[in-house]
Amino acid sequence: MPQKIINKFQKKYGKKKGKQIFFATAAKQNRDPETFKKESFESRVDCILENPINTCDSCGRDFEAARNAWACPYCGFSESEC
Repeated sequence: MPQKIINKFQKKYGKKKGKQIFFATAAKQNRDPETFKKESFESRVDCILENPINTCDSCGRDFEAARNAWACPYCGFSESEC
């Protein structure tokens, strides 16, 4: 972990809160908390492809779709294949 960066957060926000803000910042900025380096574009694309997001045509909510089935977990709407 980049202790130098964590120390800056802890100095500004306190020991416990500083560490929480460090991890929140890393997550929000797509950074690896072990190195604080930004994740590569390719790894983010791989993640998106592995966990596709669908929008329900009935209720309009977004959700992760299973690879073998497509049904809205909120309203149960399902598209039938032709």
